[in-house]
Amino acid sequence: MKTIRMAIIATALLAIISIAPATIPRAHADLGTEMWLNQAYAGTDPFFSTTVNAYTPGSTATLNIPVSYANPYGGAYIDVTGANLRMDWNGNYTNTGSVSSTNPLRIYQNSQGTIVLTFQVPDTNTASNYRTHSVTSFTVNYTTPASAGTKQFIGFVFSTFAVYNADQASGMSIAQQLGLLNPGFIGVPTLCGAFGTQSFKTEQGNALCQQALQQGNLGLAQYKSGNFANANTSFKSAQTYWNQALQAESSDAGTQSVATMTSGWGTLLLGIGGVLAGVGATVYAFKRPRGLSSAVSNPSASTSALMPSK
Repeated sequence: MKTIRMAIIATALLAIISIAPATIPRAHADLGTEMWLNQAYAGTDPFFSTTVNAYTPGSTATLNIPVSYANPYGGAYIDVTGANLRMDWNGNYTNTGSVSSTNPLRIYQNSQGTIVLTFQVPDTNTASNYRTHSVTSFTVNYTTPASAGTKQFIGFVFSTFAVYNADQASGMSIAQQLGLLNPGFIGVPTLCGAFGTQSFKTEQGNALCQQALQQGNLGLAQYKSGNFANANTSFKSAQTYWNQALQAESSDAGTQSVATMTSGWGTLLLGIGGVLAGVGATVYAFKRPRGLSSAVSNPSASTSALMPSK
């Protein structure tokens, strides 16, 4: 009986020893919120109906990802030796600049570092410009003094990626500058004013702005339907009308302001003059001389009084 008990205890100890390495926490890093840099356009896309980070073919996409380390069981630091990014067009990218196994990015406990990964954006035949794209996986390679060998952890990148052709990039840039992608409270772009107000005070400026708004709305409708070339043309027309409106406002505003001011002061001065004339007439009526009053009322008497007697 005693032998059986000792055998059971020994078996239990061996089981604990065998699973202990798996249960001891290892060094582990965490990814922060990623950030795409140097995009051709970043913002809401009316065709995709979502926010995108868009690049043009041949340009360099840059992804910044913060990496933090706070595991007390993995040692004083980790050394990031590289990273691997996979995109949904079968893109496989590992360019992390100067970070490598011979030049690692050292991140101490309770601190943070940044991985910068770049790649050249493919053409639209490889990565379609009629759909959005996503990161399928992001792997970080690292080492730690707590244990030998290279380790990995897989992070997640959730932001939406898009490849634009030239018309998309140009059109969305203009639409964003004109504020056409940020409608007002009632869903109408406030390019020419909102809630009964006007952005332009001159008639010419306001008329040109209305033409810019019309072309902008046309461009938005064309863009939403996937007609990117015509949309870009309409957006460029809207930009031209907008610039003309600014020029008209700038050249006419001074003259209009002076004329308005002169007219206002003229009306005010005429009003003051009329009041003063009325006051003067009233004072004259009450203060006029008595003799002059009788002379005026009896002209013949006045004449005989002035003639000498014979």
